[in-house]
This record gives sequence, structure tokens and C-alpha cells, in this order.
Amino acid sequence: MSEMMEELRKIYQQHDVPKPLNLLFVDAGITRHITRGEIVSAMDFARRNRPDCPGRTALVGPSDLSFGTFRMVEGAAGEFSRHIRVFRSTEEAARWIALGEASSGVA
Repeated sequence: MSEMMEELRKIYQQHDVPKPLNLLFVDAGITRHITRGEIVSAMDFARRNRPDCPGRTALVGPSDLSFGTFRMVEGAAGEFSRHIRVFRSTEEAARWIALGEASSGVA
């Protein structure tokens, strides 16, 4: 989770954030239990720091552990929940992001 947060921090701090801001995170292997507190903290960080622009975030969890963890993130997303989805494959995630771009011209 900390690696994902560090990547988000780098993206959010860019002066030229792409619009729409579409993100695709693929789990490289969750090796420990992620607590609900860590997930809530990550979503609070996103709420405070995400640029106000359209976009979608796809989380790819190929293993049962990563898929379940990412589903908890999706559940904690609150007002962002319509912009976050969890998938088992990168191909499914990329299609969902592309559909958002095609349907509105941006996302």
C-alpha cells in the first residue's frame, strides 16, 4: 500500500497532471494483511490531494488476496466510488478506462 501511496503522491504533485487523470494499478503481490486503517488513510489522502479533474482509477488484483484488498479500497472510496473499479485482469481494466474516455470525450 505504501508503494501505491508514493506513486499517487508523485502524480498528484505534478504541475501538468494529465486530464483526464486515468490510473491503472496492478498488484505485484501483496505480501501482508492491509488494515482497514491503512485503507481509510489512503482514501483520505486521495480526497485531500487528487486534482479536481475527470478520470478513472482501475485496480487490478489477480490473486484472491489482492482482489479482496482492492475491493475494500473500492468500498472505502465514498464519493470517489463511481470513479474506482476493481478487476482481475489488466485487459478488463484498460477497457473500462477506455469506455470512460469514449463516452464523455474525457472520462
